Amino acid sequence: MRRAPSKKRKPVPFLSISFCVLVTVYLFLSKPDTSNTIENDLKAFLSSPEDNVDTSSYTYPTTYENFDVNHRDDSDGSDGQDDDKFHNDENDQEEETEEGQLQQQEIETEANVDTLSNENKTDSHMKEQVTSTTPTQNLVQLNTVNTTLYPMYVTACCGIGHRLSRILPVMVYANRHHQSTKIVLQEVPWSALFNDTTHAKNDVIGEGYDEGKRQGLLIQNGVPQEYWREYKYTTFEKTHTVLDRYFRDWFYSPILNTLLHHLQENMTPVVKSYFDPLYQQLSSKEEDSVSMCFHLRQGNNETGDWQKKKWRHVNTEHVLNTTLLEMQSFVHSQNATRAKIFIASDSEDIRPWFTSRIPDTWDVVQPAKTMPRPENGVWFGESGSLTANVLNQTMKNEAMAEALADVFALGACNALLIPNYSSFTYASIALTRARGNSVFFLGKDKYHDMTEFEDGREMLPMDNS
Repeated sequence: MRRAPSKKRKPVPFLSISFCVLVTVYLFLSKPDTSNTIENDLKAFLSSPEDNVDTSSYTYPTTYENFDVNHRDDSDGSDGQDDDKFHNDENDQEEETEEGQLQQQEIETEANVDTLSNENKTDSHMKEQVTSTTPTQNLVQLNTVNTTLYPMYVTACCGIGHRLSRILPVMVYANRHHQSTKIVLQEVPWSALFNDTTHAKNDVIGEGYDEGKRQGLLIQNGVPQEYWREYKYTTFEKTHTVLDRYFRDWFYSPILNTLLHHLQENMTPVVKSYFDPLYQQLSSKEEDSVSMCFHLRQGNNETGDWQKKKWRHVNTEHVLNTTLLEMQSFVHSQNATRAKIFIASDSEDIRPWFTSRIPDTWDVVQPAKTMPRPENGVWFGESGSLTANVLNQTMKNEAMAEALADVFALGACNALLIPNYSSFTYASIALTRARGNSVFFLGKDKYHDMTEFEDGREMLPMDNS
């Protein structure tokens, strides 16, 4: 059987191929890109004149191969990861068991914004009425800087809480030895957040940095090994609350409080554009009113470092209900009828949750402006994260400035409630205590005032020589 003769294929014209390629490229470029969407949102956010801050005077560090932000400092077991740099590991096994039991508990109490039963009133709240959040107490005279001494150098990574948890101890250590501190940061420079002072200055990698490293005065993402020995108190009893997760020495240092006070006084305009509106609302003196701050790290669909650390995860609904009850109890204990609530969280659902449940005489403090959030996680968190890569330098400055403003605003309330551990709140707790205000830590089923565990311990001025 004879086969039919095959037809010769006509060659495809070059123009047809070119047309197909162009169409393919066009369709590819036309695909929606979430990173572009985020960037457009950020550009829109920065477009209004009042939000634009002059950044021409900022100094930006250059990335060099020898700048190791992930350097492990054996003085505290830092591994360059997320928020638990000062986390107390010895409590993990016991508290993970407690947290597992807590998650199994049925939530028996629905928060009631109108009434509060006597069993929810705690004597620990019944103290002298709060009158102001403005003054910072327990300040000391800082040592003068001896300019003939070489400064300490410090690097830090990750989120603003972790960065401060590295930088401030170095500043304390340096001041005890009459030295200044030079701060070298990637992504967002210190000079974008704070103006230079006698005690803390922005710097970049260069000859000064290299000389500090040669002299053993460079602390890479850690704290000086001798740092903890210089505190008056170094041992604390277990409280079986979130407080056990923290290194409590932080909260008994007048030197650290004084340095925090100086930093607040030297915020850059971009940070003040976020902080000032919050602080003005929280520190305003209104009759029969108190302010309460609350921080909740929920995760925002985060993977990696956060996902691994199950001990940091919480039952959000239980935490929110318990927190609202504690807020009601605090307002009652202060003989107040009005309240302002400031909420800092990686979840955008927390403020609306409170807004829909608080009494009419309470207000949830709203920031003057907010940065768009990433779809997952936070802009600056785990070391090596690429989340912030979609941001240009101005946007990175804004994102870090907003987070820093939240840290300091959390320290400006009559009461601060801490439901789970985060290095984000180290400075906030210290500031709240320095102002003589209350800090509450969540236990197994309720909050506890920090003063319950202090046995009259005061923040005594210590020798600064």
